[in-house]
Amino acid sequence: MQVEGREFAGVVVDAPRDSEFRGNDRVWIRNRVACGSCKWCIGGADNLCATSLWFGVNTQGGYAEFVAVPVSAVVRLADNVPFSDAAATQLSFGTAVHSLIGRAGLRVGQTVLILGGASSVGTAAIQVASVVGMPMASATPGSASPVAGATGETCVSTPMAAIATAAARAS
Repeated sequence: MQVEGREFAGVVVDAPRDSEFRGNDRVWIRNRVACGSCKWCIGGADNLCATSLWFGVNTQGGYAEFVAVPVSAVVRLADNVPFSDAAATQLSFGTAVHSLIGRAGLRVGQTVLILGGASSVGTAAIQVASVVGMPMASATPGSASPVAGATGETCVSTPMAAIATAAARAS
């Protein structure tokens, strides 16, 4: 039976002797393992690898009691980071950084409009933009972002027609 769970963190039970990990080490697990040898992986776009192992999709996920994980997917977790935070941030923050910095090429001082600020990716994008020093506006129809206003953005929580107003306020 396939067990779900894309993003997870936990404690090492057993590890290969030649790895840097030992029993009881706190770790988080990368949600996928790319092959490393296809044209996408070699070209630096391993997120497009067609043969990736995706935890909870084509291999056992984090809801299982125990999961066998390649050492290449294991990352040490600081003692002060809760397991739930480590697990919840991978896709959201990875997508936010990739979208804002990688794809859009935004830099310090540029203004950004974040749509869907109450979503997990939207909330992560607000925090990333704040840390990088980007003035921003977020538009979230019908609800407010959990970090609304705390990071200095102009927050609009109204119908989508307000997006233009939010963008104008931020610039």
